[in-house]
Amino acid sequence: GRTSIASVERYNGQRWALGASMNTARMRHGVAALNGYLYAAGGMSNDGTHLSSVEKYDPGSDQWSDVSAMPNSVDMLGLAALSGKLYAVGGNYMGNQVARYNPTSDACVRCQPRTFLDEKASSTD
Repeated sequence: GRTSIASVERYNGQRWALGASMNTARMRHGVAALNGYLYAAGGMSNDGTHLSSVEKYDPGSDQWSDVSAMPNSVDMLGLAALSGKLYAVGGNYMGNQVARYNPTSDACVRCQPRTFLDEKASSTD
C-alpha cells in the first residue's frame, strides 16, 4: 500500500539524524530549496486526498511552517526554484497550468505554461 510520511532526516556533515516532522504527512509531493529553506508542496495524504498545501522548512530552527497553498490540489508534481520563486509544474490535476509561489509576498498564483520563463525576476506576485 501507500503511506504518507511527515518525517524528515537531516545530514550535519557527519551523520543523518531525524529533524522536525512536516505539519502534514504526504507522499508523491514536490520538494525544492529556495533562499536557504526547503519547501514541500502538494502530494497526497494516506486517505487519497490530493493536497494543495505548501510547507517551508527552516534548517536553522529545525521547524516547518505553512505558507500559501497552491491554487490546485496536485500530486506527482515537479517543484523548482527559478529567479527567487518556486514553480509547480506537471503532476495529476494540474493540467497545463503552472503555479508560481513568491516567498516575499507569500502568494501562490497560476501562470500560463512558458510565460513564466519570460517573466522578470522582479515580478510582484
